[in-house]
Amino acid sequence: MPYIKFNTSVEFIEIVKGTLAEQKAEKTGKGLHDKKNVPTHRVSDMSGNALKCKQFLPFLQRAGRMSGLVEFVASGSRFRVYIPRETCIITFLLGGIDCVKGPRTMPGGDVMKGDAYGEECQQHVKEMLLQREVEIEVENMDKAGNFIGYLFVDNTNLSLHLVQEGFASMHFTADRGNYANQIKNAEENAKNAKKRIWTNWTGDEEKTNTEEEEKAALNEDRKVSLVEVLVTEVTDEGKFYGCTMSDGPALEKLMESLREEFTTNPPLAGAYQPKKHDTCAAKFVDDQWYRAKVEKVTATDAQVLYIDYGNRATVPKTKLGSLPASFQTPGGYAKLYNIALIRLPSDEEMTGQGIQALKEDLLDKTVKINVEYKTGSDVFVTVHSGDEDIGKGLVEDGLFLVDKKGGRKFAKMMKDYDDAMQKAKKHHLNIWRYGDITDDDAKEFGVGVKPAR
Repeated sequence: MPYIKFNTSVEFIEIVKGTLAEQKAEKTGKGLHDKKNVPTHRVSDMSGNALKCKQFLPFLQRAGRMSGLVEFVASGSRFRVYIPRETCIITFLLGGIDCVKGPRTMPGGDVMKGDAYGEECQQHVKEMLLQREVEIEVENMDKAGNFIGYLFVDNTNLSLHLVQEGFASMHFTADRGNYANQIKNAEENAKNAKKRIWTNWTGDEEKTNTEEEEKAALNEDRKVSLVEVLVTEVTDEGKFYGCTMSDGPALEKLMESLREEFTTNPPLAGAYQPKKHDTCAAKFVDDQWYRAKVEKVTATDAQVLYIDYGNRATVPKTKLGSLPASFQTPGGYAKLYNIALIRLPSDEEMTGQGIQALKEDLLDKTVKINVEYKTGSDVFVTVHSGDEDIGKGLVEDGLFLVDKKGGRKFAKMMKDYDDAMQKAKKHHLNIWRYGDITDDDAKEFGVGVKPAR
């Protein structure tokens, strides 16, 4: 042991005391030396638990990008990801692509042959991801409880990267996401460079497939089942709340009972202290009581969503009351809808024009809707007033853009919508008044107006 010089005898005594105290703690098993009560970090493994994953899905969708750690790479597009913020492990599948697969050992011991470049792809992804910090965006979930979306490592979109490298092709579900154009361009570049899966690509196969898809689109039926709703609110995001007309009598009876209850037993002002996510009673500007969900609480106010109509408001705490148990059910009568196949432009002024037109067409009006498709918890509908398709009309007026989603069975509708948009461009209506706005400009670079020639 090397010789240690102490400045004073007091310093030596203090060090000896500390050493003896540590030895005593070790013998008695105190604190960090306690082997019986070792602190545990509970990690919830959600893989394969479809019910639990379904409950967790809306939260992940609203969360946007979340940090995670890739703890296992099963294939080029399938991983186990640990999410520290939620102390849980999920199975995550890459969205928007069809990736090559490596050989797999089946439960019986048989080995299933993989695709060409499958092993190379898996090894490539392992080197990129294994035990690395990543970010994920969850879009949806499959029936087995696997979450589907996009994964980013060092700001690289892995779906896009695998397509660029010729390990994957674009899947039709990419059309519904935010990266459709980027993935499509990456695939075109990989084809032209004849990378990996595109080594023998000539273009003839694509022409044949396109013709077959067009035939299939014509033969595939789009289901139409119109439901009459009263539009009670239009949001600044271009969505709307609607109450099914068949629920009208039940809602009216509920409101009568609620107001009778609060007239007979008025709440004491300030007695109820709201908490976020509470369902409570709240007065509206008409000084009547309605059911509401608390979204945010401040020192004096609460921001609430009136669940039976879709309105939002900031209400003083003195105008809130505890909701009796008998009024907790049924759930809110107002349902949130997205209009299918259209989207707002990114420019703030142009967006304002579109929202105003949407309010004029829908707010406080009875219309018929048809559910066309769903993305996660979002429901996309077409809206009809008489023989008029309102979404198509907004596109034709140059107030909305066409959103190419929904799959092949909407090919005919999509063509009609595209024709309506071309008509608006030709006549330089509203968002087209200064010329053409490309999709890349609108999504990535703001408005990006191209001067008219």
